[in-house]
Amino acid sequence: FLHDGIFALLPLYNGYYSIVCSMPNEINNRLVEMTDNEFIDYINHILHSSSIVDTSHIGRLVRNNSNSYIQPPIIESIHSKRMTFPFKLQFVNDPVQNNCVVIGDSSHTIHPLAGQGLNLGLADSALLSNSIYNSVSIGGRINNKLMLDQLQKDCLLNTKGMISTMEIIKSMYQIDNYPFSIIRNLGMDIFNTSAFMKGFTSDIASGKFTIP
Repeated sequence: FLHDGIFALLPLYNGYYSIVCSMPNEINNRLVEMTDNEFIDYINHILHSSSIVDTSHIGRLVRNNSNSYIQPPIIESIHSKRMTFPFKLQFVNDPVQNNCVVIGDSSHTIHPLAGQGLNLGLADSALLSNSIYNSVSIGGRINNKLMLDQLQKDCLLNTKGMISTMEIIKSMYQIDNYPFSIIRNLGMDIFNTSAFMKGFTSDIASGKFTIP
């Protein structure tokens, strides 16, 4: 997380990574115009530079021996063209209308932080399948209004919950304030040492648990 955006390495295979930079347009445009060598230097600078806010003395209070820091890789070469795509947060307020149900990316687009757009689409599919199954199991038609009304509520609850969570996390790392940064980093250290919180978050992200 950077003060002017988000940078991520998504592991692929055999030491290859997909590099994702979510920055303001002027920064993204500069990244695209860089030569490969300039871009490699930029990436390695981000990955290996020290944090502006040093909370190591606080972190030792909450870290235990089971946690270990993994050094980021050193990027040596670029194997594909750099491309830019505009990000726009939007969602459909009424995903169910006139026997038509929109799910997945046609119903919502969110910031790709943690890759939850795909999982939201899968959750939509599961909710729609359950709605159809429940309607048929009671001898009704698949467009049973009561079931579709409940489907709409469940889809919107999941979508708005995930969008709010992603936006809060993204905003937390865009606040350039030293005291806030200390509190935020301490909170993330505590979260990282909690097996319950990490497991709970993982279940939500993987679709094992949905917002009731």
